[in-house]
Amino acid sequence: MKRLLLCCLLGVGFHLSAATDEALFLYTNAGFAVTLTGLQESFEEDTLTIPKKINSAFIVRTIGEGAFANLTTLKTVVIPNSVTRINAGAFEGCTSLTYVHFEGTPPSKIDPTAFPSSCIITYSSEYASHWEDAFLSNEVWAQFNHCLHVTLTTEVNGNGTIRIEGAKPYYLEGEEVNVFLEPDDGSALVAINDASLKSPATSVVSHRQTLSDTDCVITGTFKDFLPVVVNCVGNGSVTAEPSSAIAGYYVTLTAIPGDDACFYKWTNGYMEDTVKLRMTEDATLTTAYFVDRVILTTYAQKNDFITQEQLQEFVADEIVSLELYTPDLIRRITLGMPTLSVTDDKTTLQFQLHESDLTSNATWENITLTDADVNFSDNALHLSLTPKEERTLTVLASP
Repeated sequence: MKRLLLCCLLGVGFHLSAATDEALFLYTNAGFAVTLTGLQESFEEDTLTIPKKINSAFIVRTIGEGAFANLTTLKTVVIPNSVTRINAGAFEGCTSLTYVHFEGTPPSKIDPTAFPSSCIITYSSEYASHWEDAFLSNEVWAQFNHCLHVTLTTEVNGNGTIRIEGAKPYYLEGEEVNVFLEPDDGSALVAINDASLKSPATSVVSHRQTLSDTDCVITGTFKDFLPVVVNCVGNGSVTAEPSSAIAGYYVTLTAIPGDDACFYKWTNGYMEDTVKLRMTEDATLTTAYFVDRVILTTYAQKNDFITQEQLQEFVADEIVSLELYTPDLIRRITLGMPTLSVTDDKTTLQFQLHESDLTSNATWENITLTDADVNFSDNALHLSLTPKEERTLTVLASP
């Protein structure tokens, strides 16, 4: 037996001869069995695919004597599993013919002069045992080099295309093939086969595939860019970078409070103004909650400054107590029970911050304000508080 070769069949993307159109074949028929006798017109292509049927009813069983002789440009022939007989000189004089791919078992009858002896016969692993028997027991088949073929197909997930450079029907094991994966507008390539890209690719990506002795599928996964959606509750807005993204990749969000408002939190519990979140399939990342600064009206005098006595009067005469509910109505903050002390000419105003979870027991925490936290301007007493939520409340005491 001649040296066993191993080559690969590329199942998509190659340029087929015009003779693949069944209407271009000359034939005779006996009942529903067809014998091909030639072509209707001249042939200058390099690949000829024999049809399985003519007119969707007549089954091609035989390739007639000298049917495709002297096609000097022909390099590859694909023969369907319906063919059971190949007659003398069927491809005689096809001096460039290199590969003959059979899609089924060996035809039961083949003339020794059907193909040039230099041809390489290829077949799939599904029928390997049939072909190995034929090469061992049949002198006609034994004259040919032969090999398994594997299919190389492409699979597109999403909106994009895959193109194979210089595609041809057959390749040798270990041969490298250039594959180009291109996303459509508004999409990006995110993975080739099982390997995710480090970042989405919006332009053509070149991939080099080394063929092996098994069937190969090149899969390109493309995903659409989605506009980032962030819901806002309260007085504020959110910027997103980038403003549109691929699901599964990260987006940086920055919360921007409006006038007299503070950023409170994101839905997932993050308290930082800027967070990095993974894009979701529905494009809605989170909700940003903003709360208004608290304004408490008092009857302080209209002065450009506030004295210790006036502050003491404010504390003594006013009921400084308020309740603030967080936007999700889970936490409640109460500011009350003020006390005033003066030490070394330093004024200290102290509140108790009653912070409770509506589903658990309440807790108290002392909040102390010194001169640095208390000032009187624009006819208002300003108290800056920083509760556990790490947001600043400004309590205004207007005259």
